[in-house]
Amino acid sequence: MTSKSKLLLAGILAVAVVSLAVYISSRYQYSSQLGLAKELKKAMQAMMVDLSQAKAKSITGVPADGQWHPSIAFENVKSEGVQYVLGGPKRNELSRLSNGSSNRVAEHIGTLHMRRQSADTSMIEVRLQAQNNMSLASNFKIRMQE
Repeated sequence: MTSKSKLLLAGILAVAVVSLAVYISSRYQYSSQLGLAKELKKAMQAMMVDLSQAKAKSITGVPADGQWHPSIAFENVKSEGVQYVLGGPKRNELSRLSNGSSNRVAEHIGTLHMRRQSADTSMIEVRLQAQNNMSLASNFKIRMQE
């Protein structure tokens, strides 16, 4: 085998190795992004259901001052106490506390913020951010029960 052939073969092999590394990296990144999106969706769905059934007058932890707050407690229409907080060893698990039990709703939630405005105290805005080796965020507003 000539030196030109060896050089060409080495070049082809190098391109193949780099291409494989790029493929594996992009698959890992896509998988991580998909996992974060699923966790963010779980968090949003659980909070939307509960907050839509919350009694606005029972809210504690989120005064109607326009400022962002990290946790919320309220009573739902069944007069059950519900609370959402970030917890876990790394403080990145969204937990729902109710009736003396704690349920993990979603993982990799790095930010949980809620706020209400004094002009409309039954409307709450929620900001969630899921983080791992990347970050995805979501905001939503929902009207609570009067």
